[in-house]
Amino acid sequence: MHVVVGVNGSGRSAVLGAVAAAATTVHAGSVTDAPSGATVLVDDAHLLPDHRVDEIAAAATRSDITLVLATAPRRYDART
Repeated sequence: MHVVVGVNGSGRSAVLGAVAAAATTVHAGSVTDAPSGATVLVDDAHLLPDHRVDEIAAAATRSDITLVLATAPRRYDART
C-alpha cells in the first residue's frame, strides 16, 4: 500500500493521475472485488465513511494488488 498525503491543492489527485497513466491495469470498481494484478486508486480517502475505510484496510493486506491511497492529513483518528 502506498499513501499520498497532502493538504488541499497540493496535487494528491495529480499524483494518482500519474500512477494511473503508468499502471497496466487500473481497477475502477470497489477495492473489495479488485482482480489480482490490478492497481487500485483511492482519492480523497479522508472523506470516506468508516465502512469504506475498513474495506480499504482489509484490502491493504492483499499482496496481489497495488493499492494507492490519497488523503488529507488528520490531527487524530477518533476511532482509536
